[in-house]
Amino acid sequence: MNPHITIMYEEDFSESIFDEFIDTLSSNNLSIQLLPREKSGPFAGVEWLLPTAVIAYISKSYFDGFLNEMGKDHYNLLKKGFLSLKENLVGSKAPNVTLVTSSFSENKVKKDNPYSFTFSIISDADDNKKFKLLIKKDISDDEYNKTIDSFLTFLQKYHNETLNDEMRAEIKQNTFSNTTLVAFNLETDELIFVNPIPQRKKA
Repeated sequence: MNPHITIMYEEDFSESIFDEFIDTLSSNNLSIQLLPREKSGPFAGVEWLLPTAVIAYISKSYFDGFLNEMGKDHYNLLKKGFLSLKENLVGSKAPNVTLVTSSFSENKVKKDNPYSFTFSIISDADDNKKFKLLIKKDISDDEYNKTIDSFLTFLQKYHNETLNDEMRAEIKQNTFSNTTLVAFNLETDELIFVNPIPQRKKA
């Protein structure tokens, strides 16, 4: 069985920063995998679609199987687990991760990019597609809390098939390379879809 949640991280990160996350979510029925990988080199793609240094990956089986069995209590633990990662990944202790552009790439790193290259959360959608949560750099505790809560609520509604038709149409219009990018807008207090290539028309 594939893990319910996988933490993929560049090997220069200490595995110990995920201890509280794992302890918080600890359950005999939940499968969590830690997966180190080599540090990324120069990129030749669209920056927001590229892997961050640390990725928390939530599989479809978490929502379709495990969460249905365990109920809302574990959903709240998942939120608590993600809150425990904030300080080391997007807080004051977070390293300053930057991207280096390949000389063959037409895409350049945006100097005013607001989102973290250190940490993101990805979740399975249908038809081998994925949702990726972009998390702001230097984010406050309150905004981070709202970001995590909004994303997990969105995922739960998606997998429970309770999203309205308008929202599902927006997902389809904002999917690039099988990935839908989302972020939290503090001004409107809601999750928004992010176009990684603003100059390109949506499909």
